[in-house]
Amino acid sequence: MAELLRIATPDGAASELYLRIPEFAAIPPQCRFGLLPAGQTSLQMLEVERTAQGWKLIGQGINTEYMLHSVVKAGPAQLCIFDSLDNGTFFFKSELQVDRSFYGNATDWLKLFEGLPYAKPGRLAVFTHVYNEKAVLEVFLRYYTQLVAAADIYVINHGSDRDQIDHLRGIVHVVDIPRGETDHYNISAFCGHFQRFLLTQYDWVLHVDADELVLHEHGFDAFRAALPAQPPQTILRPAHAYELVHDIRSESSIDLSSPVSLQRSSLVASPAFHKPVIASSPTTWTIGFHSCLEPDTVTMDQLWLVHLRDFDFERSVERDRKWSALRRSALDAQHIPRDMTRPNREQWQEILLATLEAGETVVRHGSGIGNGKMIALPDWMRGAF
Repeated sequence: MAELLRIATPDGAASELYLRIPEFAAIPPQCRFGLLPAGQTSLQMLEVERTAQGWKLIGQGINTEYMLHSVVKAGPAQLCIFDSLDNGTFFFKSELQVDRSFYGNATDWLKLFEGLPYAKPGRLAVFTHVYNEKAVLEVFLRYYTQLVAAADIYVINHGSDRDQIDHLRGIVHVVDIPRGETDHYNISAFCGHFQRFLLTQYDWVLHVDADELVLHEHGFDAFRAALPAQPPQTILRPAHAYELVHDIRSESSIDLSSPVSLQRSSLVASPAFHKPVIASSPTTWTIGFHSCLEPDTVTMDQLWLVHLRDFDFERSVERDRKWSALRRSALDAQHIPRDMTRPNREQWQEILLATLEAGETVVRHGSGIGNGKMIALPDWMRGAF
């Protein structure tokens, strides 16, 4: 059986990932290595070199770390070695055994303090990170100030223009950080650190993007009451995740002075948004916050996540135009596909109309809304946001 492990460098300053394979000596140099995740048919290719300690993974960095953690979390993976000179014939195929040393780099020593007795003064905090999101922040604050006090809401301002953020000062906590190049790895990192900071004072912390609302089917009181009933050190995901869509055939542009849920009538399933959004323990999010490195999360049946990205057609088109113009870091450009950039306005209108007509996600021009069936906005949700 093949084994994935982590070995410290001789100076102890870093560590490297290795594959150990029983047939180590017999593997010819022209062989290529790949991982086959559980339930998939496509290989994740690996770059390796032969050393005295085993086959060392090279060219790794954080992207490879995320990939490996994602593969391991998905279930038993197969290590596949095939001969690149013999029509891709498999030379070796075995379930990959993961040594506990693999998780060494993910050790979060601050988590040790979570077990110490301390009566935290806060029950639930909500935080988000924004860059020029004034319009959607109106909906965000109108909703989440019904769940917690304004004093328990934190907005990380990632370099927004003053007219986009200054109106919040003195109402909620605005935490200013400088704006650099767009880098999703960095965003996950600073949000992870900020969550740990809040967990020193709050039992629970909810983190979402500014256009994401987490709702409990039975209302705010039930939402708040459900959290203390959870086991300690829990990370929660909503069981239901949907895109709120604008039916441009019959619905007007959004009026932000009125509840959004009284102006829209359709949701499209979006499984990617079953995200780990509420936690009582430190959470190490991957890029986009759609998953985390912690192995165990709990799905709460009564929770819904509603994504507002497409709640207004014209606003969505304008947002994508501005997002496309942002300067990205080299790492972000290399590893993060620009899938958040939609086709042009006419193509996106075509996709939206096709989805509304079909009653489910329709993919055209390489894009789609959500990934599933359309449902009517539930009655209990009307007026909630």
